[in-house]
Amino acid sequence: MLRRDTEYVLTWNARNHSWLVRPIERDGNQIVQIGPGSSDLVDPAWSLGADLDD
Repeated sequence: MLRRDTEYVLTWNARNHSWLVRPIERDGNQIVQIGPGSSDLVDPAWSLGADLDD
């Protein structure tokens, strides 16, 4: 489920033809990924969109 108080980066996965969503936080001028490691696949963005209205 996407959280309203969290920033996300969307990445296009050409192999699977899907968007991947990764939670991030800002540390000065850098963007730091939080949650799964950068080599791990995360849930496709379309699978999380249904929970936005909650």
